[in-house]
Amino acid sequence: MGALWRELRAAEGDSGWISVIAIGSGLVVASAYNVGGWSLALFRINEGLDPQIAQLLFDEGNFNFANTWISLGSMLLAAGIVFRDTGTYPKWLGGGSILLAAGLILARALWTSQIAFLPNVLFWVWMIAFGIYLLRHPDKKG
Repeated sequence: MGALWRELRAAEGDSGWISVIAIGSGLVVASAYNVGGWSLALFRINEGLDPQIAQLLFDEGNFNFANTWISLGSMLLAAGIVFRDTGTYPKWLGGGSILLAAGLILARALWTSQIAFLPNVLFWVWMIAFGIYLLRHPDKKG
């Protein structure tokens, strides 16, 4: 997230506000991953956690995970707009970011479907591609 924010801020300039939206959305995702049913279930597993409560905590964790897709989508939408509008990055990066943002937001609406996880997987592919791009183009580093 730090590298993404650095790149967006450098591309957008000091007065840019879209990069702030991207980092804010990323921070929401990071904080949401640290709360929820999954960690609560693990904390109480050795105390004879009731199976129904364990199921409820598991479901709550899944719901929380799906909710993070909205923030990931917001982060990618902001990044895609900066990438596209500044012209300092390849078109595939801006367009792909915006398309993936739409996929993540749509996936939240379909979160109980198996296909809903595809945009989340593609997000990690995007992160790897962005990292490789930065490694191969050190002149782009903020």
